[in-house]
Amino acid sequence: MGSAGTCDAKYSLERVLYMAIELDDNRWMLGFTTGLGQRPRKRSIATRDTAPLEREIQPAKRRFHLPEDDRVLSCYEAGREGFSRKDIGTLWLHRYLIDIGVNNEQRGGRRRQSGSQKEAAAGENRPSRPREAAPDAHSLSQRRARSLERRAGSRSGG
Repeated sequence: MGSAGTCDAKYSLERVLYMAIELDDNRWMLGFTTGLGQRPRKRSIATRDTAPLEREIQPAKRRFHLPEDDRVLSCYEAGREGFSRKDIGTLWLHRYLIDIGVNNEQRGGRRRQSGSQKEAAAGENRPSRPREAAPDAHSLSQRRARSLERRAGSRSGG
């Protein structure tokens, strides 16, 4: 992004089929489109089943009226395992997509955090401050009464 109000993005008239893959332990969701304003073609396939993944590309090209030899650009998040040694992460999928002629871009995965983990991580850089004791009901009612008195006084012009 350039300065305010400008955009450094490069545009092309080349028609491309974009494929996004949502990786999950049980199912993978495939989403196909040719760009903004196009309703995506969505398909769910079994995890790690590459045959339907490859088969779904041609019907998507037909739906968007693309020639069979047009480029396919795909992306997915590497997920929790990323490029870890465990089951070689998702590197095998990247290599498979390249082998079938799909230009693939990977995004680094992030570990999912629970709410308490997020709060702890957010609080790591904040200086700690002592907690105030919770006010009792009597002091709350006194504050409320003073607030109401101030409002009433300001309305009456006093």
